[in-house]
Amino acid sequence: MIRLAKSALLLLPLLYGVCCVGQAIPTGTEPYYGNVGDPYATEGGKPSCKKMLDRCGKKLDHGDYCLAKDVTASPDSSGKCFVLSEGVHLDLSGHTIFGRLFSHGDIQGAHIFNGKISCKAADHDADAGCIGINASDPPTLSDPAEFHHLTIHNSAENVVTRTIFVDWSPQKQNAPFGLRIYNTTIVSPPCSIEASCNRTNDVRVQSGTLSLDAFHNDWTCSADTNACQAIELFAMRNSHIHHNRLNMEKTKLPETSRAIVCDGDKVPGSDHCEVDSNYIIANNNRAFRVRSSTNVHFHHNYIADCANTASGCIHLYDQSSTPEDYGKLVIEQNVVEMNGGAAIYLRCGEGALIRDNRVKTVPNGKLSGTFAIVTSWGQGCTTDATFLRNGIVGDPNILVVNNPPATAKATVCRSGKSSGTGAVTELKDCP
Repeated sequence: MIRLAKSALLLLPLLYGVCCVGQAIPTGTEPYYGNVGDPYATEGGKPSCKKMLDRCGKKLDHGDYCLAKDVTASPDSSGKCFVLSEGVHLDLSGHTIFGRLFSHGDIQGAHIFNGKISCKAADHDADAGCIGINASDPPTLSDPAEFHHLTIHNSAENVVTRTIFVDWSPQKQNAPFGLRIYNTTIVSPPCSIEASCNRTNDVRVQSGTLSLDAFHNDWTCSADTNACQAIELFAMRNSHIHHNRLNMEKTKLPETSRAIVCDGDKVPGSDHCEVDSNYIIANNNRAFRVRSSTNVHFHHNYIADCANTASGCIHLYDQSSTPEDYGKLVIEQNVVEMNGGAAIYLRCGEGALIRDNRVKTVPNGKLSGTFAIVTSWGQGCTTDATFLRNGIVGDPNILVVNNPPATAKATVCRSGKSSGTGAVTELKDCP
């Protein structure tokens, strides 16, 4: 190991700043998760219906609509109940749509809220989801689309599914967020056949330009669902995932679930992805996954029951022969319940700053596991990260492992003992 003085990292506070003084860590008992509360609080305070709907089968143009009763899509409609367009406000009035909502057009200003949606829809490329938006790309997005106060269930089992799917890339976005999803309750269908099911999503949003604000949701990946993802952002910009409850039920399948994924084909990917104040039940799955995305900030989250030994409860970087620079990737001020897993797993990437995270026992348990595993894979892979003032789970607390010809290294300060075949730079004083 190599020891350096504090001056070696004097620039870190200037580069990364100081985060979120006084921000609270969630407990999981907050009263705002899921389809609860007043659905009209963001809709002018009261219903504004101009046209009642009592059956499926219409294309809805700009205007205020509401359901008069539960409605069901006809068998010859591919399960589609309504086609959405710009400026549609659809108040389900507490009723249920048995079918899908879909759009191939601009949906800015569309609001879908106050009820339930139940569909049985396997993925067919971009034709996916109980709410499926494969939209045209308007020159300018000025008014965000909003999905809120909804309970949504896709009942197609043992096939790849999405519950909400959005593929939409406005050329310019004037609103702070182009899409807002809040106060929704979603439980994924089970998908235990590995060959048939991979990357099932409660929510997937993909775009080169769109930003998402998602909060107060209650999302579950069902037990033994191969590689379920509660929410996956692909190539998004400036998104904020916060104050949600996500339950990753225990799995026995080869690929574990992921609660929140900031993803891309290559950097910058989902650039400026901020994830905070979420309550995530990990079990033997992953709470957070970052792949080929820059300037990601994961902070003030609570991860319950961290038992993932293979790929960690926080999984950073991706196996690649060309190491990517993840920019200001910061993991800080989170609380992780350690139940034998690895809190953080890193492989093939550079730029992560991991600081001021705390660990604690599971209820009626004892502290067990490893705080971090820094490893490498394949020709050209380099893994590098900095650890400052983190909780101590065991001895060693951080494993740094070379897998030649790849290399792994870490800079560590007040984060417990480190060991392994990789290079460790120990600091006497933390910046």
